[in-house]
Amino acid sequence: MRVLIIGGTGFLGPHILCALQGHHLTVLHRGKSNTFIPPGAETILGDRADLADHVRGRQFDVVIDCICTNLSDAATLVEAFHRKPTRIVMLSSADVYRAHEVMHGRDAGPLMPAPIREDGELRRYRYPYRGQKIPGYEWVDTNRYDKILAEQALAPLEPTILRLPMIYGPRDPLHRFRTFLQQMDSGQTTISIEDELSRWKGCWGYVENVSDAVALAAISTRATGRTYNVAEQNSPDFGTWLRLLADAAGWKGAIVPVHERQMPFHYEQHWTLDSNSIRAELGFRERIGRAEAMRRTAAWERSQPMAAAVGRT
Repeated sequence: MRVLIIGGTGFLGPHILCALQGHHLTVLHRGKSNTFIPPGAETILGDRADLADHVRGRQFDVVIDCICTNLSDAATLVEAFHRKPTRIVMLSSADVYRAHEVMHGRDAGPLMPAPIREDGELRRYRYPYRGQKIPGYEWVDTNRYDKILAEQALAPLEPTILRLPMIYGPRDPLHRFRTFLQQMDSGQTTISIEDELSRWKGCWGYVENVSDAVALAAISTRATGRTYNVAEQNSPDFGTWLRLLADAAGWKGAIVPVHERQMPFHYEQHWTLDSNSIRAELGFRERIGRAEAMRRTAAWERSQPMAAAVGRT
């Protein structure tokens, strides 16, 4: 298949490219990253704002948009491909669901049942990160970011929408587990976390497994017009995730829940996803288990300069 990957040099892109080897791959990016691109893949240097110009005269079977974050981004896709027989795969986010706003205290409504299915209630409010800066994602215009608006604007193209979880693993720009790994490696015998956080359940996915799901959706015509959650099944509470990290790091200390509110989140709202649809319809399965995924994550973090971590949800 002829596959165009828009923004294929970030966290997920290289893994998606590897998962699609054997297809004719083209990567559109701005040339500001030294990320590995597989031999044989074609490169188009340019900005997605000029997408229609970049693809004029070219034919693709499928387009994977890794960086469609707002209404304007979606409009460039519609402009470039509304007259072409090209399938569109958009990488969306689990932050489209109302549970995200409840968890952050911006929606005082009732708790949303979890795990959340694809037909679950969406956020009532728009622009969830307006006014914020997200280290590692400086390219995102947080004042315009809203995946709900982007999803809706793409409807004329009958896209495949993949709502992705919190993604961990090598090259994670948010370093989600770094703070805790630093504490383990510093020789501490105990690590204290909020008791509510220790019981909280979120949606997670290891980077290579998530990328496999993206590649599978790209080559599966059955996915046309479908929306899929992508996340690990039966996600444990955060205290268990830290125990998995401890095992991967070889740390034998104790994780101690404490009655102390350190973060302004409402952890009574769980944020897990029901990913049965992509499994039943496309046959998706995780290739790498949790223990190995966490081992690789810890090994990569230890290989990096141990600056301050940025964990966020």
